[in-house]
Amino acid sequence: MLDERILMHQLRSTSLAARISGVVMGGYALYQLLVHHSFRTEVIVFLSIMAAVKIGSMVYFHFFN
Repeated sequence: MLDERILMHQLRSTSLAARISGVVMGGYALYQLLVHHSFRTEVIVFLSIMAAVKIGSMVYFHFFN
């Protein structure tokens, strides 16, 4: 039986994991740009996808919850 607390812990851990991975990917993109003077477009694409999914889910839950 799932409890409300378990679901809230899952939500918080997933949100925290997304934030940390976004910061790490952003740091990697900045490192590549400053140290190697190269621009990795796939990192920026993944960061954009993560941001779009996060904003989309926030809008969805705001209107349908």
